[in-house]
Amino acid sequence: MSVLRSVIAPDLGGDTVWSSGVSAYEGLSQEVKDRIDTLTAIHRPNSKAYKLITDKADLDDYLGRYNGVRHPVVITHPFSGRKVLYVNEGFTEELVGLPEGEGRELLDYLKHRFSQPEHQVRLKWRPGTIAIWDNRAVQHKGVADYGNAQRQLVRVVAAGERPSR
Repeated sequence: MSVLRSVIAPDLGGDTVWSSGVSAYEGLSQEVKDRIDTLTAIHRPNSKAYKLITDKADLDDYLGRYNGVRHPVVITHPFSGRKVLYVNEGFTEELVGLPEGEGRELLDYLKHRFSQPEHQVRLKWRPGTIAIWDNRAVQHKGVADYGNAQRQLVRVVAAGERPSR
């Protein structure tokens, strides 16, 4: 679970978009569901590391120490029992056991599901607005369209169990 509270919100822009992994999965064809239900993916924070670690030696050291975590591509939500598409743009880097080109094409297709409006909800922040969501089934992304205006949010994340099929 995550909780996000707005402290400072721009007058224009700065929304957050949440995408449902349940909706993204349920909207897939049965053929694709059958193909991905038993696949595993490797998740790495490489893209974030490249943005946050400016010293090349520190970056190389970090990337050398962290080789990723394997998670199922489809998990089962522990409370609802519904299937959740469990890939994301920021961390999921490869599908295990598929040829590189085939895996990249399928992974790109799955990641794109989260950017489709039918799987999303968008929130316009005002100071004091609070959002709560389930990290197991929902992804979020701040929309960086507010120029030099100020935007400050405070986030609390509760620990949870490791995702499983």
